[in-house]
Amino acid sequence: MNSLDSRYLKHGDTFAQKFSQPGRYSYSFNLAGLYPLDDADGRFIINVKDSNKQGRKQHNVVVRQQDNKQLVAEPAELNIEAGDMVMWSTFDSATPAFSVSGNSEKHFFDSGALTQEALYTHAFGTEGEIHWGDANGQELAGKIVVKMPRTESARDMKEYRGSLSKGTLVVISGDKVEPTFVEISVGQTVFFAVEKADGVTITDRRLMLKMDRKSAQ
Repeated sequence: MNSLDSRYLKHGDTFAQKFSQPGRYSYSFNLAGLYPLDDADGRFIINVKDSNKQGRKQHNVVVRQQDNKQLVAEPAELNIEAGDMVMWSTFDSATPAFSVSGNSEKHFFDSGALTQEALYTHAFGTEGEIHWGDANGQELAGKIVVKMPRTESARDMKEYRGSLSKGTLVVISGDKVEPTFVEISVGQTVFFAVEKADGVTITDRRLMLKMDRKSAQ
């Protein structure tokens, strides 16, 4: 499993964005480090039409590497309604880390700087304590404790398998995080729902320290 860092999506991560405003959005993928791909690698389209419907849908986009070079979205173009959510993920562990960013004439979204109505999820594959913060400088903080589950009996295993389908929700609104402490088992997923923020990340502080050391050299 990969490290906790919403800037660099890998296998085990998802990024989702709610599209509340109609418009034509174009987006592309950036490689780890937020280095833009060439224009030749293409941009993908989300057409959002206005709607008065009560129910909203989730649309899934699979990201994969094509010909060992460019990243592509499947489907490459989506037609959705205002209020729908689009979720990006990859099922291939060989896919390089990426971010997703795009815009319409009036609005933008970026998995590397979460603003509003965004969702980032991460599946935790090893036990330990993770202190996380915002690599973009906002005063956000939280702690996640990942424990090995009890597997001493068939009942323990059944309970553990059932827990894997249940996620834990962390809500970020401005400079507030709720809850700031989460305890889960190995294999479980934490959902970070960003209601409103000034372009934040959810990043393991150990990664932030490594970045600071490199910058100081």
